[in-house]
Amino acid sequence: MGNTGDKLRWLRQQRGWSQAQVAKMLHVGRTTYLKYESGELNPASKIKKLSEMYGVTSDFLLELPSADELRESASEYAPPILDKLLEQPQIRFEKHLYTLSDDDREKMRMALRLALWDAKKR
Repeated sequence: MGNTGDKLRWLRQQRGWSQAQVAKMLHVGRTTYLKYESGELNPASKIKKLSEMYGVTSDFLLELPSADELRESASEYAPPILDKLLEQPQIRFEKHLYTLSDDDREKMRMALRLALWDAKKR
């Protein structure tokens, strides 16, 4: 559907709201909201509020894949070496040795998959 600004514009128009109305709900000026829709400003600090207002996920607004999408495409976006790396009981990074829990490993897998997904998308 396009970038974050395009999605914000489309969602606002679907509800019949003006830019001024949305700006007031976000406690920002209309010009600031206009810049969110045009892509001049990133509405990062307002993403939670915007996603609640429009009833969509922040991932949808930010163009991020869902966890399910990342899992489904794991073999496409994550090389086998990734799993081999994360099977190790400890990982050395910038002169520090880290012991990883299963939860830590899963977070690292998801972060790396997201980075690879984003790189492929570009």
